[in-house]
Amino acid sequence: MNESAIANCYRDIGDIFLEQENYSEAFSNYYSALTISEKEKDSSTIMHNFGKLSNVFLLNGANQKSLEYGQKWMNIALLKNDVDEIAKAAYSIGWNQIVLQNYSLAMDNFRQSLKLEQSKAI
Repeated sequence: MNESAIANCYRDIGDIFLEQENYSEAFSNYYSALTISEKEKDSSTIMHNFGKLSNVFLLNGANQKSLEYGQKWMNIALLKNDVDEIAKAAYSIGWNQIVLQNYSLAMDNFRQSLKLEQSKAI
């Protein structure tokens, strides 16, 4: 059985629930995907699932949890030196910082994301 493919299916199902604003079901599927990817020690899939969970928490108003998962997302992206994911994680963390009224940290994260996005355009 291909566990990574199963994790990806859970993640895709979570995306559909997220699109429908069914955050509980989105969370459940993303968490299932994360559990499988952690068992498989698949850092890329773990990173993507942290990102998905961070976004669900942000949309659901659970900003501290969103920030926690966003930082986990960022940590793996930095270890992998994945510029795209670092930019996305920084952007997401920035939104969390706005909601938490940490405007200076929000600005730092948005600037980091902007700088990375601009460097990709060159």
